[in-house]
Order: sequence, then C-alpha cells, then structure tokens
Amino acid sequence: MSAKKTDTKAASNANASKSGGLESQLDRLQKPLTYIGLALIVVVGGLYLYKEFIQKPNEEKALNSIFMAQEYFEQGNFNAALNGDGQNFGLLDIANKYSGTSQGNLSNLYAGIAYMHMATVTDSSGNRNTGYYDDAIKHLKKFSTSSEFMGAIANARLGDCYSELGDYSQAISYYEKAANRAKNEFSTPSYLHKLGLACLETANYSKASSAFGTLLEEYPNSDEGRQAKQYKALADAKTAN
Repeated sequence: MSAKKTDTKAASNANASKSGGLESQLDRLQKPLTYIGLALIVVVGGLYLYKEFIQKPNEEKALNSIFMAQEYFEQGNFNAALNGDGQNFGLLDIANKYSGTSQGNLSNLYAGIAYMHMATVTDSSGNRNTGYYDDAIKHLKKFSTSSEFMGAIANARLGDCYSELGDYSQAISYYEKAANRAKNEFSTPSYLHKLGLACLETANYSKASSAFGTLLEEYPNSDEGRQAKQYKALADAKTAN
C-alpha cells in the first residue's frame, strides 16, 4: 500500500472517530434536553390549565361573593362584612378562600379598614378593643397593589393603626410612604398632616416642621394646609428650644 493511500485511510478513520465522538456527545445531551423540553411543556400547560380552569372561575366566584360583603361594609355593619351573614361569605372568607384572586386581595384591604372601625367601638364600660388594630394591620399588610393611589391608602391606614397603638415610629414610616405616593389635592394633605402630628409626638420637630411646611407650600388651600402654619410654628419653636 502506498504512503498516499495509508494517509487517506488514516484521515478517514480520524474523521470517523471525531464524527462518532460528536454523535456520542449529542446522544448524551439529547435525553436531558428532551426532559427539559417536556418539563417546560408541563409547566406552561399547567399554568394555562390553572388560569383557565381554576383562576378564572375563582375570580368570578370571588366577584359574586364580595358584593354582599361590600354592601354590609357601606352600611357600617362591619361584623357582617367581615364574617358574613350565614348565607353569604364575609371578607375574611373571601380573602382566605380566593386568596389568589384580585377580589380576594381587595378583601384584605376592606377587612383591614373594617377592623379599624370595630376598634373605635366602646363597650358599656367605655373601653375599646384595641386588639382589632392588630387584626387590621395583619390584613392591610396582606393587600398588594400596583396602583400608587390604592397603595397610599393602605399605607395611611397602617399609619393610623400604629398611631392608635402608640407605635409612632412605625406610624411615621407609613405616613411618609403614603405622602410620597400618588400625590394629589384630595388625600395627600391628610397624610402630611398625620405625618407632622406623629413627628410632634416623638419630638422629631425638624421632620414635623418639614411636613407642615410642605402642606403650606404645596396644599395651602386644603383644610390641613390652612392649619399648617400654627403647627409649623410650634415645631419650629420646639426646635429652637
């Protein structure tokens, strides 16, 4: 056999060896890739089935259920709003049973505010059940939203709860968040006013002065803006001392 033929055969064997090695590597990769592909199909298919056959029906059920709870809430019957009337779900049931729905989420906001109202009710001895503020905090913290306006409402209500419980540090934190979200003439002055008062309670006079100063500059025609001058003067006087 000539040297040329020998070289050609060797090259052919080398190429075959490389080809076999590549095929072997592809073979080893094929099974894991197949499993990954199947897993993705299962996940995507599962998400579709969940949305179509669980989430959508639950959204509709939750929407139908929350109607009566909202009615009781608007009437000021907060016990029925929270716990239902024996025939219709209350906000607590909806928040729990339909937790993955928008109405279940909204029920937490309603429940939090309802508990806040219940905490203001006095018994025959003139005492209030301040434990309802803890219940309110629990549900308000469960509420989540992409709406800056609704988020500000939840933050402000949390500030109110902590303020009532005497935890002014937390109250200040939540009022500050509320005041900086979705600024508007309607609700922001109230948030700033409450922020200023909470700061006065903790002797944080510089922050109080800043809150009342913002009211004077940006919302002078609001009810809170018209009161801000005297509160700012008080905070400034305390700072000077």
